[in-house]
Amino acid sequence: MAPFDGIATRYQKVHVNPVGPTLTGPGNNGNGQWEGNRRLVTGGPSSTAGGGGAPLYPDAWCRIQREGNTFTIYRSDNGTSWTTLGTTTFDPPMPATVYVGPDYSPEVGNITNAADRGTFVAKMREYGNTFATGAPTLGVAVDSGNITLDWTGGGALFSAPTIDGPWTATGSGSPFSEPISATGNKYYRVQ
Repeated sequence: MAPFDGIATRYQKVHVNPVGPTLTGPGNNGNGQWEGNRRLVTGGPSSTAGGGGAPLYPDAWCRIQREGNTFTIYRSDNGTSWTTLGTTTFDPPMPATVYVGPDYSPEVGNITNAADRGTFVAKMREYGNTFATGAPTLGVAVDSGNITLDWTGGGALFSAPTIDGPWTATGSGSPFSEPISATGNKYYRVQ
């Protein structure tokens, strides 16, 4: 809650623990496993919400899905095939709107040497909405010397001179229209 009142809020998360020497306790090795955590009661303790399996670094994908009041966490080694790690149903129900995104929350309570606290690194890549709620559609029309692109499901329109890019945002939402003479050898994609 903003402003922060000092009371730990309820949450559901999924993450990957590192492999090799880490500061999970100075000199200890990370367990190299997927892990899910949650806090069921505001101000209460956190608990494990499922996990297991060794990530195939650098391909370690996390996913949280909400259906009603049930949160399901998944892992993947390719971003396409998903394995369920755990499920949590919150009671009382979570609010209709919740904060979602990557977090940076290293544990320092179990690191006894104060000088070792805060020596952490986080790398988050390819973060985004992996699954749309409905199948997106893309329409292309040519009329009076113009090409018009329209799409559903959100996203931004990008164009490039070749299929390999470089891709540049057009700055336009749906629909997008321009003279065919301006398109030349131009490729478009919605991302």
